[in-house]
Amino acid sequence: MLPELSRELSSRMKSLIEILGCFFHLAENLWKHMGKYGLVELYHSDRHIYKLYQWLKALAFVPLIDVVDAFKKISNKCPAAFSPMLT
Repeated sequence: MLPELSRELSSRMKSLIEILGCFFHLAENLWKHMGKYGLVELYHSDRHIYKLYQWLKALAFVPLIDVVDAFKKISNKCPAAFSPMLT
């Protein structure tokens, strides 16, 4: 019973959502940009930069209708050093 239910739920969920990419590759790409903009050391030493990076990754889980507002909130808390990550 449970395997059948699991397959049925999985099938129904796939029809309701569209997966456009993989979270691992999103995080990997963001991390490459952290390196490109020289933010890796700041990530390890500055708690605020660490949180901003985590918030950027978390945008993947924000409902689509709220993404722009969430991004604006991140942007408003962003120091100049982190701003290249938002362009």
